[in-house]
Amino acid sequence: MTGGFAMGKLSCILIIILMLPFHAVQAHSDFFYTKEYGNVKATILTGFHYEEINKVFILGQLAEKLAEELNYKEPIFLYFRHHYTSRKVTHQYYISYGRAKNDRLYTRDDDGWQEHDFMDEDAIVIRQAGKNLDITSTLKLLEYAIGNLSYIKSHQKLIEQQRGGTFRYRFYSIDQQPIRKQLGTKASSLVTAALKNKIFRPENFSEREFWTGCSYYWQNNQFHIFWRSRHFNKETNKREFTDKHLFTLDTLHLFKEIENLDYLIFDTDSSFYFIDQYRKELSGKHIIQDIEGYIRPFKVKRIAIDKVSLSVVKMAWLRGENARTLIYLTHEDELIQDLDKLIEEAN
Repeated sequence: MTGGFAMGKLSCILIIILMLPFHAVQAHSDFFYTKEYGNVKATILTGFHYEEINKVFILGQLAEKLAEELNYKEPIFLYFRHHYTSRKVTHQYYISYGRAKNDRLYTRDDDGWQEHDFMDEDAIVIRQAGKNLDITSTLKLLEYAIGNLSYIKSHQKLIEQQRGGTFRYRFYSIDQQPIRKQLGTKASSLVTAALKNKIFRPENFSEREFWTGCSYYWQNNQFHIFWRSRHFNKETNKREFTDKHLFTLDTLHLFKEIENLDYLIFDTDSSFYFIDQYRKELSGKHIIQDIEGYIRPFKVKRIAIDKVSLSVVKMAWLRGENARTLIYLTHEDELIQDLDKLIEEAN
């Protein structure tokens, strides 16, 4: 628990706990998100609503701009497999040309390979697998692929990979040596120019147009957080918007609107900031302790005018599974690390 927490508040907290949702462990499976930008199709496979989804869509827009500069108008497929269950993982990259084969074999039965193509037509295919999407590396590989298409077509091979103990996958790629060589080079002037583009958050999880509140734009591998205010100009008879820059992050893990234009912004999986609609200022940075094993994103909910709950549960397959609730006191800017443990100790 950060800061001094008065134990006299415990009775109030016990009442609040009655308002919290019960922790539940449910069956879970990964899902795809896909968007298209011109001749670019960007897809992510992930397990929860991480900000990585919107990063993939930012990548799709940047890839479209890079392809335009290279005068490449044929289909491009960008695929990110999100390894969200591992805190540390080595990135993997693959390049191919075709319909983005992604066959799967369930090793515990005899049904054989389930064949699947992501694309209905041939395309440049850039695959990346890792914990966090690397936008610059993908753009470097796309530029290489566009300039070396004949080599890719003649040198790609069918690869089989075992993932976990249940599934095998097969897909095409060229060897790793030219991929590693390209990744080790300095970004070209065209890639550098593409990275300078300002791309606003795609707002993937909301159907509404973004008019007011907190959001960000991506530029030069940084996330620029801003507050947008809306007002009506009587002279022009139009709505006008003003953006106030708040701060800049090098990493972004989760972007959570709580309710009524209050936000928790996680720069990593174990730290966050708070912003509300009244002060429009950044709170202190709060570090969540003992996060090992908690893979799911935090469920965030306002439970009182000055209190926000953060609840999380370990994945079902992890032994020693347990739920955890944190309480953030917005007025005091303090974080109670483990409400469940606090109540247990009080008893």
